[in-house]
Amino acid sequence: MKPEMSAVRATLAALLLAMLGACSTQPTRVEEPVRAPDDSALHAALAFYSASQKPGAAVAPARPQNPLQQMQLAMQLGSGANPDFPRALAQLDAVLRSDAAQAQILQPLARLLHDQYLARQRAELAADRASASAREAQRRADALQDKIDALAEIERSLPNRPARPAPRKESTR
Repeated sequence: MKPEMSAVRATLAALLLAMLGACSTQPTRVEEPVRAPDDSALHAALAFYSASQKPGAAVAPARPQNPLQQMQLAMQLGSGANPDFPRALAQLDAVLRSDAAQAQILQPLARLLHDQYLARQRAELAADRASASAREAQRRADALQDKIDALAEIERSLPNRPARPAPRKESTR
């Protein structure tokens, strides 16, 4: 009887495990796919930036009519040898304040560029201040060197003086 009991126990254990396993699984839900926003404006802005880095680059419109054109103008103004950060930041601010659907898609990129342009503008101002300070320090050093040279010339033009006699020591009585 023992082999039959162990077979029955094994079958009951397997059945029990199967029932418990069925209780722990949850029914699968069918979720609706989340629709991604139309990010063609974002792709267009990034493509413009990529194209603007090449010779004969694309040029943004001078008078932007929509958020994408504002972003393009801001990227053009903020890059190159002589960036115009105040104008670029003004264009980015306009995109950040806009409620248009296209602007909503571009706002993360606009925020990133805005922060980067502000940091670069601050760095340029700090570099300008440091350069002005260095020029002023050099001007002062040159003026002091001129004074030292003038004093040395005066000293050379004086006739030689006889050696000074040693000071007398007074005796106290």
